Amino acid sequence: AVTLNCAHSFCQHCIREWRNRKDKCPMCWQTITSQTRSLVLDNCIDRMVENLSADMRERRLALINERK
Repeated sequence: AVTLNCAHSFCQHCIREWRNRKDKCPMCWQTITSQTRSLVLDNCIDRMVENLSADMRERRLALINERK
């Protein structure tokens, strides 16, 4: 996950795709001047993923690999 200069956070892949088209935050439309990796959000997501069913974890892993 990444946090933008406006403090909104997004999936790194999703915001990269968005920035290919627009240079403004999709939530507040502030110009994006920086983005920072959010390890706190990454860790939170990882803990939530641990509670998913095996099928959902496999689907998520396939999606992550597809995006590489």
